[in-house]
Amino acid sequence: MKRRLTCMILALMLVVSLLPVGAIHTSAASSWNYSENVVNLIKQFEGFSASAYWDVNQWTIGYGTTGYAGQTISEAEADLVLRDRLNTINTSINQFAASRNLYLSQYQHDALVSFCFNCGTDWMTQGGRFYNAVVSGAGVNEFLFAICLWANAGSTPDANLINRRLAEANLYLNGVYSKAAPAAYTYVILDPNGGTAGSNGEDKMQGYLSGSNVNILAANPAKAGATFGGWFTAPSGGSGVKYLSSATAGRTLYAQYGTPVTVTSTYANVRNGAGTNYTQVGTVSNGTQLVIVETALVNGSTWGRYIDGWISLDYTNYAQGGNTGSTNTGSTGGSSTSGTAINSGTVVCNTSVNVRAGAGTQYQMVGTAYNGQRLSIYEIVSVNGTNWGRIGDNRWICLTYVKLDSSINNIGNGNIIWDNGNGSTSGGSTGSTGTYTLGTVTASGLNIRAAAGVGNPIVGALKKGDVVKIYGQYTTNNTLWAKINVGESTEGWVCMNYISVQTNSGSGSNGTAIATGVVKANTNLNVRSGAGTSAPKIGTISAGTAVSIYEKVSVNGMEWGRIGTNQWVCLAYVTLNTSTGGTIPSTPNTPAGTGTGTVVCSTTLNVRSGAGSNFNKVGSLTPGATVNILEVVTVGTQQWGRIGTNQWVCMTYIRMNGSSGNTGTTIPSTGVTGKVVSSTALNVRAAAGTNNAIVAKLTPGTQITIYELTSVNGVSWGRTTNGWVCMSYVQLTSSGNVVWQ
Repeated sequence: MKRRLTCMILALMLVVSLLPVGAIHTSAASSWNYSENVVNLIKQFEGFSASAYWDVNQWTIGYGTTGYAGQTISEAEADLVLRDRLNTINTSINQFAASRNLYLSQYQHDALVSFCFNCGTDWMTQGGRFYNAVVSGAGVNEFLFAICLWANAGSTPDANLINRRLAEANLYLNGVYSKAAPAAYTYVILDPNGGTAGSNGEDKMQGYLSGSNVNILAANPAKAGATFGGWFTAPSGGSGVKYLSSATAGRTLYAQYGTPVTVTSTYANVRNGAGTNYTQVGTVSNGTQLVIVETALVNGSTWGRYIDGWISLDYTNYAQGGNTGSTNTGSTGGSSTSGTAINSGTVVCNTSVNVRAGAGTQYQMVGTAYNGQRLSIYEIVSVNGTNWGRIGDNRWICLTYVKLDSSINNIGNGNIIWDNGNGSTSGGSTGSTGTYTLGTVTASGLNIRAAAGVGNPIVGALKKGDVVKIYGQYTTNNTLWAKINVGESTEGWVCMNYISVQTNSGSGSNGTAIATGVVKANTNLNVRSGAGTSAPKIGTISAGTAVSIYEKVSVNGMEWGRIGTNQWVCLAYVTLNTSTGGTIPSTPNTPAGTGTGTVVCSTTLNVRSGAGSNFNKVGSLTPGATVNILEVVTVGTQQWGRIGTNQWVCMTYIRMNGSSGNTGTTIPSTGVTGKVVSSTALNVRAAAGTNNAIVAKLTPGTQITIYELTSVNGVSWGRTTNGWVCMSYVQLTSSGNVVWQ
């Protein structure tokens, strides 16, 4: 019996030895087929396309499989092609698992199938972070980091691909077959900001588990001639980030670079801004090494910003002129390599203000200035109506966010005059003196700004009917602005759209000229459709030709004259023949025209650079807006009205004051008061009539002033400050001089 049992054992061992490796799954690496769950998941990721389309670097068709130009496919055919591709991937993953003795679950196998379908199988032989994460059984954050590195569209991180990687990680780690990743799985984009991403350009993003501080696992980027100073929330300035959390979820972090320094004093205070007036947020001890990414000169002392805040570099081995990321001149005056300061000011912004390499937002950011920081201004220029100040070599800041110690007195042609507080001026031209033209405010309220353009600080306000003195004009963003003086104190710039220029000699139309002249150019003089070299050329005039001037404006310091409808010439090439010694007012003159009107379209009304819908749109007017029509011309069968220089509107959408629709009721210019007596909120409309847009609502009992009455379809409507209301729901409380006929 013992001999028979021994023979049976020997025979069994012989049979087992003849079986191929892997035939007994309980004692070798896992071997799976892909599941229907992952097939459905991949179809959700890819979507179906019956026609081939170009996808990054190849033609794609069906459920994300390779195709060719012009190819079409049915869903059934696409399913077969998909499964054929998955069979190949399936074999590769099983061979990989066997060669590394990996024991994968079904859902881990499926997660790798989905990943390989999108990213290929080369990672199995090339090694790298994802390879190591799979082979070593990495933790959650390490695995999320590794898999999200495979989320580039070309060479750029793609948020959609990152979300797919996170969903695949959720399948691999938790067995969840879902296109959407869990809310706790998130990522950051890591922008090398002019350098090279870590790991030879690979580490451009990091997936992680939100909810607690997570270490940044990406390798540090590199930049020639500089030292990596950490990750920040902005390309320059911003806040330093040492750990990832819910606060950084979905954001882009930027590398900043600078110069290493060592603390040489016993300790140095760290503050949240450059200067001792900022709050202390910590200290650094002797011997601590820091990378300074930005410097600022404050009251003669140089401060440096590193990832945790600002310190005085007097307590370090910092050498002036070191290679920091940016330099911020913040001294209160005097001279430097930037020259002699012409003014100084304080930053007045709730957040940091960008400092740029040139005057204008198109220039690269080279630093930031902080609220309350003192700056020296060495030069000022106007860019598109916005003033920029130079605060150092190749360092400019928008003066909208700087409260200057001396206010701007004049701009427009590049010359700046400073009011020193005693009435004296220095530099530039003569300011608000000499020839001027009177104008009247037509809007209910009009802001006075420090410079031409809506982006500049408001320095005062005007009300309807105020008279101003206009000394010069400047065009910015296709809008004409006027340099004004109100009384003896308030000076600034106002938009000419809301100013009616009082008539001087002659007419601004092609009737009576305000001046005559002779072309003195050596060659033909260009005639343009508007005032300024940016307007299209529409013809030429030869030397010696006599011209009549109907209107004159100043554009960027150059005088232009209108010699006909939409016909302008540069007056530098015209010898004027006027009785005043060759000078004419430099502002538009209101023609003996049609007066004021109201926009009555239901939507915004386009303002164009010339009379006709073929001209460029240069602005728009809201329903109910009041305009001053300076000239009316007929183009085809359509009338167009000029409301300013190179500003025309279609008269179909303008109701002239005093035109048809008047009920015969006379209202004094000061208006009459009334009270809303409707049971619900009363609609205020852009124009008279229920077919016009609602622009506001008035609650019952609201006191209003009616300035004008009109009748629409037999119903009386009244014009208020904000629009028109139906008078059926208004009870007049004062009749004034109203005459009811």
